[in-house]
Amino acid sequence: MNIETRIAKLEYDARMKDSDGAFPLPLYHPHKKQRLFHAAARTYRIILAIAGTRSGKSIAGANEVIKNAKAKRSRWAFVAPTYADAREILDETLLNYLPQGIIKDLQKQEHRITLTNGSKILWRSAEEPERIRALGDLDGAWLDEAEQDPKLIFDLISARVARRSGKILITTSPQKWFGPETRKRASWIFELLADRGITLTPGVNEHYAGDLAALNWTLSDNPHFPPEEILRLRERHGPLWSSQELDGLYVDLYAEGVFKAEWFRAAPRPETFSQKIIAYDPAISERSGADYSVAQAYGRAGDSCYCFAESRGRWNYVEQKIRLKALCDEHRPHTVLIEDVAFQRALITDLKRDGLPVIGIRPDGDKAARAARLSGPLSAGKVLFAEEILTPSFLNEFVAFPNWAQDDRVDTTGYAIEYLLTHKLDLDRRPIHGRERVRLNF
Repeated sequence: MNIETRIAKLEYDARMKDSDGAFPLPLYHPHKKQRLFHAAARTYRIILAIAGTRSGKSIAGANEVIKNAKAKRSRWAFVAPTYADAREILDETLLNYLPQGIIKDLQKQEHRITLTNGSKILWRSAEEPERIRALGDLDGAWLDEAEQDPKLIFDLISARVARRSGKILITTSPQKWFGPETRKRASWIFELLADRGITLTPGVNEHYAGDLAALNWTLSDNPHFPPEEILRLRERHGPLWSSQELDGLYVDLYAEGVFKAEWFRAAPRPETFSQKIIAYDPAISERSGADYSVAQAYGRAGDSCYCFAESRGRWNYVEQKIRLKALCDEHRPHTVLIEDVAFQRALITDLKRDGLPVIGIRPDGDKAARAARLSGPLSAGKVLFAEEILTPSFLNEFVAFPNWAQDDRVDTTGYAIEYLLTHKLDLDRRPIHGRERVRLNF
């Protein structure tokens, strides 16, 4: 332990000393922004940490729960978006910091830890609100990645802690895009802050209003995360994605816009590709004004992706199969990507039966989130296009997103680029995961 870390630990121990004279947790050495969170928890009833991914917000939440449960006999609970998330929090975070010597009983099947002082730590999933209603009175609760939960969960927990004047800890990254025209779809946490006159702004870490404290910090505030990796993430994913995912800020998509015209660069086709794919976004109607079916052919050459063909139109089911087969015969892709939802599953099954190398995909996040991730490689010059692809219609769809009448190309391009940047091909032409996180679910 270096001198700076040792001093930080001593300062934290002095401020966070328990009422019974016991120090908090010997394995936990909070960084400066985590200390703000713990200091706020001593005074305020609702404490929010809205921070970038991997910035240490969940670790702060877990340790605050442990500190309170350890200090005196009490009932605490934590809620995660799913039970899989709750198990990961339990195994990868909570139990890593909870001293084994104070655990009297651990019942994973019953979702309960009992400590030697009689305290209980329970866990639930936001998927089952009725089980949260059955928790009974609590001295405190922690909602992790609460942005993914409906506001109902916050309301239920508020009622559970009311009788004992308990605390609510909230740790999350902002994951909902919003705008003035769609305020009804705004994040409930954003609305919770707005109701108290709080707006998160870059460089301002502390906000206090009434019984609520909101702390905001970035991945860069975590001294344990390599700065060169942060820079790489920012360069790859672009400013909008970075503002949300790394800096923990709410981004107004409608005010900012996602794509810039100068990011779309024409270039000669590379001589060879290490991998070729076709991404296909089928529509369900042939009517005028309906969405288009869009198929795009992409290749990977080195670190760049190149779009060399596109087919777009309003086709019936039979025409879709014919056109996609023709594209495959012409371009010989290693993989065909089709979103695995609703009627498209029948198309996936039919095309597989016909021998096409189709993979069903389940994209991660809504259109706006996927568009924000796509802005990174586009702005970094990692995506190039054949000159005939860059028509005014093509550019308008991106530059005016999400206010343009169609966004089919945005979806298709997003599927293709995320796949090519997160997969490589082995000699048997089977896709295998690359070193980057795969955002598409297969």
